[in-house]
Amino acid sequence: MAISLETDLIQTLIDEFVTVSRHHHAQAWRLWELAAAIYDAGGPTGLHRLAHVTHYAYSTLRGWAAGIGRFSPALRAQFPTLSPDLFRTADWARRQFTGDRPEATMEYWLTLTATEHLTRDALRARVLQRRDQVPLTDDVTGHARQQQLIRMADRAIAAAEEIERLASEFNAKYKAYALFTLDVTRTPYVPA
Repeated sequence: MAISLETDLIQTLIDEFVTVSRHHHAQAWRLWELAAAIYDAGGPTGLHRLAHVTHYAYSTLRGWAAGIGRFSPALRAQFPTLSPDLFRTADWARRQFTGDRPEATMEYWLTLTATEHLTRDALRARVLQRRDQVPLTDDVTGHARQQQLIRMADRAIAAAEEIERLASEFNAKYKAYALFTLDVTRTPYVPA
């Protein structure tokens, strides 16, 4: 008489995730791979089970499962000392540049991070510094970003003017009844 035991693949993966998570820093990519495998095997329900067992946020686990596809195993093997967070920052960094610039590749930022031992914040600062150095005529993304900032500034100025107008109307209409009047200034308040 043969007894067949059906194993729960998702539970097996969750158990491995729990084991690996005890050594998170040494095997961070393995956690991402396991989250992706659990999602592939059980969909959102599998990730919810994992979140319940591990107390990781579902959104974090879903981000890992969805994000690992952007980083090929070959690229991860090329930079084994870099964390997934540094890879995500390098991915963000490459999107700040366009065209055939070396900065438009993830490898450029990963190499820089590995050789100079940059932290995530230091890498972000370096990207922003470099982005500001690129002439807008050479960078379509930078030009679009500048135009977006100009539109935001225009909307902020229009909103400030509307607030000033409403305060003036309030003061004129209720000055006989109000215990106070509204004073709107464009000078930023700096507490002492």
